[in-house]
Amino acid sequence: ELNTKEKSQPVDVKVDEVKDDDDGDDVKTQVPEIECLCCYGDYPLSDMKECNPGSGHFVCRQCINHFVSEQLDGNDCVAFKCIADAECVHKYSNEMLDQDGVLS
Repeated sequence: ELNTKEKSQPVDVKVDEVKDDDDGDDVKTQVPEIECLCCYGDYPLSDMKECNPGSGHFVCRQCINHFVSEQLDGNDCVAFKCIADAECVHKYSNEMLDQDGVLS
């Protein structure tokens, strides 16, 4: 089901991550996370995809994989419209989907 939530800007959420420094001491660092506009989970930017660079329509890989799988199985669809905003005209590129192994 498409998300019909009003268009919003992604919000960075800081999450503490503990790492060891060279002396063996624990050091806290901040890892930014962004809300998926489909499932509303918080994920690192590296796990997010946009329909069009700069659109702000961030969706996690799991949601994109699920969406594409359903479209291929149920609708034989090969063009995948943005799932973050029902009014968005952009589509996920086959190149982007191929890089993530969604289409293979």
